[in-house]
Amino acid sequence: MNRRGCLSGVAGCLAATLAGCTRGAPDEDGGTAGDGAETPGTGCAQDPATAGDDEERFLAANETPESPGARELLAAVEAETDGLTRFTDDDGTERVGFDEGGDVWELRYRGAPHAGEDRFRGEISALSAAFASNPPDGVSLWATSLHECTTGTWHVCAEAAAAFDRGELGREAFVDRVWDTAEIENNC
Repeated sequence: MNRRGCLSGVAGCLAATLAGCTRGAPDEDGGTAGDGAETPGTGCAQDPATAGDDEERFLAANETPESPGARELLAAVEAETDGLTRFTDDDGTERVGFDEGGDVWELRYRGAPHAGEDRFRGEISALSAAFASNPPDGVSLWATSLHECTTGTWHVCAEAAAAFDRGELGREAFVDRVWDTAEIENNC
């Protein structure tokens, strides 16, 4: 099995594992919001509620998303990265790493080859801005970037995307917020 195929196959498990490690905002007791919980006052679900579950929720490789915002995001993924992850589900359907169901979209893509955090931040900047340029109301984005030896996760809260879209949050401030959610794990 080639390395990319192996990484694509474990993406679901890795995303689910990393989802439990995200930093949530402290709650009244000093703890953090739990998995799938909304961080109080942010309008941001912490992770996809169905992470690691049914593969059929992902877009079939020959389908086009209904939402114009989803189509714009996927075009940015193709332009900025090595494309969406691809896998075959249990029924033999080829699928790509994108799910636009519910209030958290999930994106799994093969990150462009890079050396260091600057390239990863640039990738996040381009993709998060593409998501926020036409955001559906109340939808957050959870992304997993698979590089050859690293896996990165990041997310865009619905409230931040809406503020950016309305011009209330400048690009650098917006990217800083998204970058603060980024986690990078070395897989080699």
